[in-house]
Amino acid sequence: MIVNVRLFATHVDMMTEKSLLTKKELADRLNITERVVQFLVKTRRIPVVRLTGKTHRFSWPNVERALANYEVKAVGNGKK
Repeated sequence: MIVNVRLFATHVDMMTEKSLLTKKELADRLNITERVVQFLVKTRRIPVVRLTGKTHRFSWPNVERALANYEVKAVGNGKK
């Protein structure tokens, strides 16, 4: 039975990595509002898959890579 649980967990992990997220799912994962997700799409800071005019999906690995460009590495100028 343990083998089956591990296989299921691996399958779920693979699906999570490869599946596309909705705007709400992405907002929940990033702990931001859906409106902020819309802003990030509009300003082209995160990649989006446009299925129809109003239907958008997001690839989590692509979003992570895009947001890594905006990561602040250090704060301050190092002088004391």
